[in-house]
Amino acid sequence: MKKLWLCIVALLLPFLYAQMDMPDPVDAELVSEQQTIEPGKSFWVSVTFKIDDHWHTYWKNPGSSGLPTTIDWKLPKGVTASDIYWATPMWINASGLVSLAYEHEVAHLVKISVDKSFSAKTLELNANVDWLVCTDVGELAGCYPGSAKVSLSLPVSKSQISQSHKAFFQKARTQLPKADEDWQVLASRNDNTLKIFLVNATAKKQYDKITFFPHQEIFKLEAKQKLSFQDGVYILETTLADTASKKLAEISGDIQLPEKSIAVNVGVVNQKVDAAKVKDLIKNGVIETSSSESVDIFLLLLNALFAFLGGIILNAMPCVLPVISLKIFSFIEDAGGDKSKIWKSGLAFTAGVLVSFWVLVGLLFAIRDFGLFGIEGAVWGYQLQSSTFVMVIVMGLIVFSLNLFGIFEIGTSLSSIGSQTKKTSGLFSSFATGVLTTIIATPCSAPFMATAIGFALAQTTVIGFSIFTSMALGLAFPYLVLSLFPGWLKLLPKPGRWMESFKKALAFPMLGTAAWQFSVLLKLVANDMYEAEQVVFDGLFAALFISLALWVYGRWGMSKKRMQAFVYSFIFFAVGIYFCHSALNPQPETWIKFSPQKVEQLTAQDKPVFIDFTAAWCITCQLNKKVALRTEEATKTFKEYGVVTMSADWTKRNKVIGDYLKKFGRNSVPLYLLYHGESGEYTILPQILTNDIVIGTLKEKLKPKQKQTNKKK
Repeated sequence: MKKLWLCIVALLLPFLYAQMDMPDPVDAELVSEQQTIEPGKSFWVSVTFKIDDHWHTYWKNPGSSGLPTTIDWKLPKGVTASDIYWATPMWINASGLVSLAYEHEVAHLVKISVDKSFSAKTLELNANVDWLVCTDVGELAGCYPGSAKVSLSLPVSKSQISQSHKAFFQKARTQLPKADEDWQVLASRNDNTLKIFLVNATAKKQYDKITFFPHQEIFKLEAKQKLSFQDGVYILETTLADTASKKLAEISGDIQLPEKSIAVNVGVVNQKVDAAKVKDLIKNGVIETSSSESVDIFLLLLNALFAFLGGIILNAMPCVLPVISLKIFSFIEDAGGDKSKIWKSGLAFTAGVLVSFWVLVGLLFAIRDFGLFGIEGAVWGYQLQSSTFVMVIVMGLIVFSLNLFGIFEIGTSLSSIGSQTKKTSGLFSSFATGVLTTIIATPCSAPFMATAIGFALAQTTVIGFSIFTSMALGLAFPYLVLSLFPGWLKLLPKPGRWMESFKKALAFPMLGTAAWQFSVLLKLVANDMYEAEQVVFDGLFAALFISLALWVYGRWGMSKKRMQAFVYSFIFFAVGIYFCHSALNPQPETWIKFSPQKVEQLTAQDKPVFIDFTAAWCITCQLNKKVALRTEEATKTFKEYGVVTMSADWTKRNKVIGDYLKKFGRNSVPLYLLYHGESGEYTILPQILTNDIVIGTLKEKLKPKQKQTNKKK
């Protein structure tokens, strides 16, 4: 709890100190070990922090307070970045709190891998770096979040090491913990005391200081670590926090010796171990670790009950309720109908919930046990950390909403909602509703769920599956009961004309869920306001064209013009998918901010300048960006002719931009202006642009001589 409050205070500090000059004690820089890089090979880079005296940033496990440094990479296709290779930190004790942190300078090493198919002449590395920096000295004592955008351009040719950075990277790698076969490690636990036994038969000296830096946040770091030496075995005694699992299977971390650090990952023995027997036990491997111990049956049943109750309560959560309304609606339709169809529908819904739960849980345990997809850490709701998955959910919810509004019907006309659907796709519809219910439910939480999920993820795959199956049965339980006892459906209102209005009313909470998921997508994809504008613009147009495709299908899909309707629907849907893809891949801003003084300075140097006078509310401006100005072909031509590109954003009224527009007889946007160079000549491009217009204007107005000059530069 203390750590939580410290993190909250740290994040609020920028607002509390809004009226004063904020400290800037960290200088972040991205450097590469390679001067040039070669496709098909990997290389090291470092996000290096130079930290002012008396300040510190944090390790992967920050300790009692603080937050670890994070790096969010923006890389071209075919290029991937590893997680941070963390150097062993310092142990900083201040006011009874322990921080695992870095002072003065730290290299956050990352390995970059380049696919053999990478064909660009230059590799552009871009990343957003976030950190928390703290001090306990002076008037600024406290913690402050910091961030920086770092970038690096590397030529692509034969691999060549940078001599200026060679020594730096060699030293940085020596500070990384490494596995050491000379050291054998064993850990045993007794209540909250954990002892780490270390044996090295080849050691030529005895150490008087060994420190354990744990990766897991389950240790009471304020409790002093005690080192002793018995019968040729080092014993490092540490203290576990009260929150540590009673069935702790393993520990991992860095063992720091005076001359190096050792990376350890070792099973935990839940029994007392005599130091005199440690060598034999390690040699013979006869210790039974906690991971092989039987699970307490009472604890298993209790958590299965918690999971079941949590699943039932989940039906009342706001994120699930809109989808559940669909199932309630179908029950109202079924009241008084064929009882066999009612229970079959309930079983199909239950099957949809169970199968989708099993698929998600299978992937969850594959991530936990094998690091599937390169994801670290098993977290319920992990699929909602995928921007592609969230985009599918957003568009799927919009499609469901349009169906409820009657814009189109799946396999039936508007007037036959209660008849044909049951005959053709009733069971599939119930199954699909069960699947959608599971997907929408995963980011939600309900009473009892947290305890059950935490228990399940700490157990074997079989036990974990049984817990999550209990949760799935709880989620489906109310509808399964209604389907098995259809007499209870008499308690629901009778079918009537009100159902059409009710069905359409259900579309609004569905759209609300889509809006909420879109806000999640925005946070997953966009790194700044410029990228957020692209995501919003493209996302809305994706929804527009997909909706248009479904409207055309619903209006003419069952008529004599159904072939034409199918063609137009396919075209509109394809355009919608294009905008979905574009929304998931916003381009970083590379155009510089407009300034009249900068224009004069650049043209005086005989550099051509292209200015885009634009605004977020100008639809023509946004479409021109997408189809003509920010395309790969246009960007390549701008670079080829050495054109400096500027963006004059008039979204908010700006007197400087307004006065500049008046110079050219304009009082609105868009205006596209190309300065040829120091001659002062300029060309005004049309308000509706295409790739050919932009590229053709550059080739026509910029002299070949100037093109060659820029190439030489």
